[in-house]
Amino acid sequence: MTNGVSVKNWVALDLTNTSTSSEVVSLLKLPDDFSSGTATSASVVGESLGSIVGVANGLRPMIWCPSNNYIYYVRTSTPFDVDIYVYDAATNTLVTTILTGLAAFQRPDDFYYHSTTDRIYATTNTGNVYLKINPTNNTFTTIASAINPSRFAYEPTNNSLYCGGSTGQVEVLNLAS
Repeated sequence: MTNGVSVKNWVALDLTNTSTSSEVVSLLKLPDDFSSGTATSASVVGESLGSIVGVANGLRPMIWCPSNNYIYYVRTSTPFDVDIYVYDAATNTLVTTILTGLAAFQRPDDFYYHSTTDRIYATTNTGNVYLKINPTNNTFTTIASAINPSRFAYEPTNNSLYCGGSTGQVEVLNLAS
């Protein structure tokens, strides 16, 4: 101990993921008690990983909705699947599939949850439409677009979503109306 500072020897770890899926693993844990420096030093790989029942191949999680504790997924393994898969985060089971009726290659792409109105907004990766999803019953309405919208940015002062499109223009969705 020098000047009240204790020196510890640390070990650097190199982890190679041999799994076909990505995993987040906590290798080291900070001390629970900084005065004693005690804590477990390593975790077992995958110890907190669960599995989801009824998963379709190629699902990508897009957004978690706090009002119903559901996770909304899209399927990326085929460009013809344009539906939204809704899974319960508590039970890891499929709740419903929202059949969007969009054309092939118009998969929902960017999602935003607006807590004030309890609505989820989604763009499509091609096409001139937004989806406005009601998480209470997982139904949706469409909002026409003129710009082929791609990504959202929320601006709280005006309660608006700004969305850029492939035409070089920006649309503003006023979430209060």
